[in-house]
Amino acid sequence: MTVFALVEPTLRALNVQGQDLQVADAAALARRCYPNLSTDRPALIGPLADAEQRASLRAVLRQAYPDVHPVTLVCHADGIPPATYSLLLGQLDHARLGAGICLLYLPPLPYPGSVETFQNTVARLRAPDGCPWDRKQTHRSLRQGFQEESYEVLDALDQDNSELLKEELGDILLHILLQAQIASELGEFRFGDVIRHVNHKIVHRHPHVFADLQISGMDEILVNWETLKQQEKESRSESATASPSALDGISAAMPALARAQSIQRHVDRFGVVAEDVEQLATRIAAALQRLSAAPASIDREQLLGNLLFDLANLSRKLDIDAEGALREANSRLERQYRDMEKGVASGPALAS
Repeated sequence: MTVFALVEPTLRALNVQGQDLQVADAAALARRCYPNLSTDRPALIGPLADAEQRASLRAVLRQAYPDVHPVTLVCHADGIPPATYSLLLGQLDHARLGAGICLLYLPPLPYPGSVETFQNTVARLRAPDGCPWDRKQTHRSLRQGFQEESYEVLDALDQDNSELLKEELGDILLHILLQAQIASELGEFRFGDVIRHVNHKIVHRHPHVFADLQISGMDEILVNWETLKQQEKESRSESATASPSALDGISAAMPALARAQSIQRHVDRFGVVAEDVEQLATRIAAALQRLSAAPASIDREQLLGNLLFDLANLSRKLDIDAEGALREANSRLERQYRDMEKGVASGPALAS
């Protein structure tokens, strides 16, 4: 007997309606890494098997549902009404199954939690009777806000504040869905096209995960990534005379230190900036001496630019994010200065 044949008696036993019900095969779902279910709709999963399968199923479901989410087991045996057992999702693999075929009923989460629901919210904002501000936005008008939200995500990461990170990632998602909604209205592309493109790219660049490629270590993974990325650029190139560069796609709008390290990562395998830590430290010390002794007629800006580039490369060789390190240094100085201001404010008045 299939799960579909048991849907109607299961819903009667639960005394729930079947609107928007999702039906999933338990064995197939347990093999996934993330559940292909909307948490805003009820789901019926089955048939359940042994504790090992249920442990795998719980591990997948907890990617989208909390362990304390209430669920119900519905067990069907010949000749008797279905038996129901209420429990928490986290107890699934330890539950004792009743006789016959057992299914798992997951009610929706008590709050909206699916991307599809949020997509509908954004589309509603852009609808003819939606929000006037959202309706007037364009791809270009949202640029500054997207940049600001990106830096707020970085700030949350620098603070190691998971609550703030959750909020700021939501703001980024809002911008992504707004851009996709505008593109859909203009006939440019849909949000599904965004997902399809990035999913294909990530699967293609991880043949050691999604194909049978054997790799020897992290270095080979990075080399394969850059090789596949270059092949993708070449296949997209419209001009036979213009060969794509390994540096294509590194945005000129990136902060300078972050862009320097991105360039260095892309060209390092060709030996262009392959100095080790000791060599870089020697070069930086010599550059500091040249800069401090350089007369005004010498282009000090160029000397300083080269020095900063080498410092970014040294940071990279030490596995340090140069942009993040400078942000944290700024924050430390800001905190020290604000503390000093408080001390001054509570002490004698400063002379004018």
